[in-house]
Amino acid sequence: MVRSSIVRFGRALVGALAAACGSYGAAADVPPDAGAQSEAGADGGPDTAAADLVAWYAFDETSGKSAKDGSSNHLDADLVGNAAFTASGKRGGAVALLADGDYVLAPRTALLDLTDELTIALWEDLRAQPTKNSRFASYGDSWDFGISSVSSRNPEFSAATFVFEANWNTPVEALPKTEWHHLAVTFARGVVTGYVDGAEAPVLKSTFASGFVLGGTNGARLVIGAQPDGTSATVGAIDDVRIYRRALRSDEIAPLAR
Repeated sequence: MVRSSIVRFGRALVGALAAACGSYGAAADVPPDAGAQSEAGADGGPDTAAADLVAWYAFDETSGKSAKDGSSNHLDADLVGNAAFTASGKRGGAVALLADGDYVLAPRTALLDLTDELTIALWEDLRAQPTKNSRFASYGDSWDFGISSVSSRNPEFSAATFVFEANWNTPVEALPKTEWHHLAVTFARGVVTGYVDGAEAPVLKSTFASGFVLGGTNGARLVIGAQPDGTSATVGAIDDVRIYRRALRSDEIAPLAR
């Protein structure tokens, strides 16, 4: 019998919202060598969780269809469909996605088969009213990270095996369009914590079971900007995607959102 588990968070966005970004393709400072990324914190200081960084996509390339992995694992990913690099990212470049079939596909690796703990952190800029539940990232039948519904546009984390599903949503207000916002989620054996713009979001509803571990990793590949089949795409841009092998602390999340 399939059981479902839902976690919802709600709070007003903290502080002033980020200014709406310009049209994709506008001029921006782009590092001359995207492959020369270092495992530094997003605020320029050292990344205290660098040793646990499994994959990191800054999307600072200016052409081509390959996104460099800035971690030490060299999991370079492919841009699929009409996904393309844009100079108008939150930090340097970003990847722009226009419709279903546009996404970024990382190579198959057991390094991402994380079951007990996990952190996903990224910047997103929705550019259109979604017509379905858009996904920012997904990993086979193990988990996905996106928005909960067309109307609320609440960030959502879902984890599923053949016997369990789980979701979380934050904040109460709909996630604004044409603005950059930092979203992160940590998972630690059934304990889920969500962050919006570096601040922890309180829980609205949760049916996660304590001790629950992620499954469904068999043959999975990390997809950025869509579900594993390429549907439920994010229409907009995504930047600075980081996957960690453990649940980061709040003081480690905050610098990523600066």
